[in-house]
Amino acid sequence: MAGMRAAVRESSRAHGVDEAAGAGYSVIRAWRRSSLGFFSILFWTVFIGTAMAKMRIDGDIAAIASGVSLLCLSRAADRTPHRAIAPLWYFIGTAGSLGGFFDLVKGSSLELSYLGLNAYVIYLSILLASRIVLLVSVLGLMGWLGWYTDQYLADVMGWPIALIVLGFIMIGLSAYAVKLGRAIKTAES
Repeated sequence: MAGMRAAVRESSRAHGVDEAAGAGYSVIRAWRRSSLGFFSILFWTVFIGTAMAKMRIDGDIAAIASGVSLLCLSRAADRTPHRAIAPLWYFIGTAGSLGGFFDLVKGSSLELSYLGLNAYVIYLSILLASRIVLLVSVLGLMGWLGWYTDQYLADVMGWPIALIVLGFIMIGLSAYAVKLGRAIKTAES
């Protein structure tokens, strides 16, 4: 056992991995090829999904957990020379976590909390400097606004007015998203 620890330590030093770094980050830094990182994240996600299904964890909770896990792994991958694989996992992680949360709160008194989560994910896209996270969160917000108005305002006499207001809201959100996207692009440069 001691020999195995010494071999791992020696391998870490050979690859330039700081021993104080977390286990996940040290593995990501040790990647020599992006394909290894891509498939590591893919198989991790499949493993976690399968394990949660075997434990009979609700699909909504599993989607949220897998999505957040993918966002964390994407952030770690984005900080390495293999950042080319990060946008896909940002996309899947954001879509999974937002979709899972929407399914979890749909039909309950917490439906409006999705709006708050989506606003937080838009803020998170700025912190991550990820235009993909921004795109998914804005699309999720627009979809939620359309669903919410259809769900609660379809039988109201003012439905056409609600559609017009929704259109203006979406135009405003799109303009704000473009502004944030430009800010993120300048932050990346």
